Amino acid sequence: MAVEHYPLGVNFGMKYITAAYFTASNDSVPVVLLEGSQAILHQKVYIQDDGDYILAPPEYHGYSDSDRKIITDILQQVTDTAARAVGHPIDVKAASIPTGLDRIAREHLVSTIMKADAVPALTDIWQVLDFLNVARWTYNLDTSEALGHADSFDLVDGPLNIVVYVDYNSRALDMWTADVVEFGVDSLDAPHNQAHYPELGLSKVDPAGEADQISQRIQQFIDQLMSSEDGPHVRAVIVSGEASTSAMDGVRHAVAEALSESRKSLIRDQIDPLFVGAVGAAHRARTFVEKAELWADDDDHDHDHGPVYKHDEL
Repeated sequence: MAVEHYPLGVNFGMKYITAAYFTASNDSVPVVLLEGSQAILHQKVYIQDDGDYILAPPEYHGYSDSDRKIITDILQQVTDTAARAVGHPIDVKAASIPTGLDRIAREHLVSTIMKADAVPALTDIWQVLDFLNVARWTYNLDTSEALGHADSFDLVDGPLNIVVYVDYNSRALDMWTADVVEFGVDSLDAPHNQAHYPELGLSKVDPAGEADQISQRIQQFIDQLMSSEDGPHVRAVIVSGEASTSAMDGVRHAVAEALSESRKSLIRDQIDPLFVGAVGAAHRARTFVEKAELWADDDDHDHDHGPVYKHDEL
């Protein structure tokens, strides 16, 4: 297909909404950076109470019209901004949402995105994906060769292929591991496979003042993982986040310090950490155009909808 560029991929972060696309020459182009409003910062269902936003109770089962409008307005801003940048309208073909949402919040967010008039090209559930899934596409970690194996290696039935994610966002310092295959990721649930530090979230602390603690948490997580039975199966470590350049440089340094010299090549931090989700979603949007036949039957792609979590709280 001869094109100047491919459709947009949009990422809903904890604070920022970003978008990117790929050119025909395979260059990724970040094109949108918007800051979300209070109701969308945590990607949960919030309701207003005496002027403040509070987490909705379990029995609350829908976004209000104003909540929906916040999200649909954001998507309209995304498409308008992208259209101005490229000089003509550009479709959104894939969207990424945060890892770690509770099931109700995830369903509400996905439903609202899918119904938004600004994104008519989002027609199927498998176009809205979990951050862990799209982040690995940013670095093309979806083939045997990319994961360090021979082309004949079986990604589905072979040994684990673990990708480590270190994400420093408004909500928390988050770290996960997932077993990746061509079309999906499965989160791993041992104690050394996940860590969540909300007390270090960018909305709560100045990372410059907590640099030592951030570094210690990252190094502790990676040390425990690498010394576990899963350590030999780690294929990549992806660095992403919404922090300042200096704070993200500190995260990069902590990751590098935690890895042995022979494993530092596993680090994937070449893409701007703020746009990792958007570039991964753009990769997916491009694939929907180039290989549309692969998704003719979405029953074959259950994992595309997000990681298969083994914890109910995730």
